[in-house]
Amino acid sequence: GLDSLRTINNQPQINDLLLRRAMLDQYNVDFSMLGEKSKSYASLLFEDNKTRYQGSGYNRYGMDFSNEYKFTEFLTFNFGLYLQYKKQTSSGATPTELRSLSPYETLLNPDGTYSVNLNTYNRAVLAGLPLNDFPYNDLSYNLLREVRGRNFNTEDYNARFQAGINVRIIPGLNLDSKLQYERGKTETENYFSEDTFYARNLVNQNVEYFSNTQTVGRQFVPKGGINQSNSSNLASYVFRNQLTFVKDFGSKHSINAIAGMEISQYRDDSRVNPWLYGYYPDKLQTTVPPYGYRSSIEKFVGLDRWGTELPGGNTV
Repeated sequence: GLDSLRTINNQPQINDLLLRRAMLDQYNVDFSMLGEKSKSYASLLFEDNKTRYQGSGYNRYGMDFSNEYKFTEFLTFNFGLYLQYKKQTSSGATPTELRSLSPYETLLNPDGTYSVNLNTYNRAVLAGLPLNDFPYNDLSYNLLREVRGRNFNTEDYNARFQAGINVRIIPGLNLDSKLQYERGKTETENYFSEDTFYARNLVNQNVEYFSNTQTVGRQFVPKGGINQSNSSNLASYVFRNQLTFVKDFGSKHSINAIAGMEISQYRDDSRVNPWLYGYYPDKLQTTVPPYGYRSSIEKFVGLDRWGTELPGGNTV
């Protein structure tokens, strides 16, 4: 048996089905204008990053604009705006998942069906469980099937506004006033279809199982996909004023003085939404767990990797 396994090499399948040649495309367009009293600069950016792992990468769009206008010899105004949008997907295989595969664990059988890879349960454990009584009787794992059955997306929005004035009050005395305001938002959504081992195993673990009689009781998580989402909102500002005085008296004496003040605030509001169970994105359908979310009363007795009852149970 060991000799037969030595002849199997899963690297070609991994290269074809999970990996690819990494490629980064970046496009920049710059504009600049110089006038008698003003100068402006603008830049547009598009970036397409395809990582080494199929199903992972991001697209990024950016715009940067700045302008400086000289009203008089003693008054200058400047303005800047930066906008960015980034959409990232990370559904592909991870290095940790690839390292967990033994060299002889293939992704597809010769007939094109999914192979069975080892994860959590071995054949002996599965053979001793009444799987037909569980919500899912299939607890097999396959990395390719896992990657194809999940969808992880993150969207980032960022906007930054800057403005300032510089006033020359008297020779040697300058006032510099600046304001920066920034807003950012991040939205993350991870979806596991019921074709993934993650979803099927989580549903099966959230049931009552009595090992002495090998019977299954109540089910706490409905069958179907699982959707996890969260969001973060950032708002910050900085307002700064600075007075600078520089004066030379003859060749040996000078005064260099700075006085200033700054007000700033940084606020980050995050929200983690309740997981959606029994979720089907094509139907926009979800199912409320029969005993609610994270009830402090209802308990379930899950299975550990050896098929025994977990001590004390877990809170749903």
